[in-house]
Amino acid sequence: MESLHVAEVADADEEGGALGTLKPVGPFFAAGWHEWYPGFASNFLEPLLLLRKLHAKANPGAAVCFFGGPNPHKASPEYTAYSTAKAALRMFVRDIAAEEPALRVFMLDPGRVATKIHVRPLDRATTTHAQIFAALK
Repeated sequence: MESLHVAEVADADEEGGALGTLKPVGPFFAAGWHEWYPGFASNFLEPLLLLRKLHAKANPGAAVCFFGGPNPHKASPEYTAYSTAKAALRMFVRDIAAEEPALRVFMLDPGRVATKIHVRPLDRATTTHAQIFAALK
């Protein structure tokens, strides 16, 4: 069986190669809607649009994996667009799995991984991995 792998880097400043972004980082009310909405859309709506486009081309028995956020049961202050989108995506995965039993769909939640993506953008250049690990404890 052939596999189809799709990855897109949404922001050259972000680490990784998946659809989505963590931006904006900061308090919810400090970000304008025009800044907040794209972060939500890239982590929730765009993966759904991609699934709709690829569904007709899927091989029988194909599986779809979505990536979750760091912790679905813990608040993520200053990452509201990202965490809200991941919560919505998590519910979508449950719903679509029940709606389309022939489609194998699941979500991986890797937890917080100590990378510079969790550091405020202006501090990334000077933050060490040891500092990141300490902050995530």
